[in-house]
Amino acid sequence: MELIRASARGPRPTIAALLLGAATFGGLGGCMSKAVNESASVPVVPRVELQRYMGPWFIVGAIGLGLEKGAHNAVETYTLNPDGTIATVFQYRKDAFDGELETKVTRAWVVDGDNAQWKVRTFWPLKQQYLIAHLEPDYSAAIVARERRDYVWILSRDARIDEGRYQAYLRRIEAMGYDMSKFSRYPQDGRFPDQGPKIARPERASASAAR
Repeated sequence: MELIRASARGPRPTIAALLLGAATFGGLGGCMSKAVNESASVPVVPRVELQRYMGPWFIVGAIGLGLEKGAHNAVETYTLNPDGTIATVFQYRKDAFDGELETKVTRAWVVDGDNAQWKVRTFWPLKQQYLIAHLEPDYSAAIVARERRDYVWILSRDARIDEGRYQAYLRRIEAMGYDMSKFSRYPQDGRFPDQGPKIARPERASASAAR
């Protein structure tokens, strides 16, 4: 599956790069609005099998970067490099399912022995926090958060997530202390952004963890 294809403007940092100061998306109807509660806990999962976590993830909802407003069929793909770093490629269609293809690339580093805490390169020499705050046992969905409560993402191996599960993730994120008035759902129609026809659920690696 070819996912590394730059837009006419060339590659830029991924959503995982967590650019400081970027404006966030608009609100999601029906979510409770409240001030950021930094006394609430941002959990980190006890263990991540890193190779199993690699591959494509559909972004189904987020408090994301303002420059990503209008993202359709957003997908973030992780690849473990031979040197232990993680290549990240974020792709989406701008403003519509048939909009301009955008590609953003960067690199990440695992910073704990359990593979659940990363640092992501923004602009050299800056690296920003990436916490895997929730991960389903079958690696079908995850929540990525930050202690600053500025950005958070719901990742799913399926483009269309069960509504009950999605609402449960929203409640989980709210309990972490996030302002849910800033949360947005990402439009997904079942396709990867660089492909036309609808596709089946991507296969997930089952290899043991690597550091």
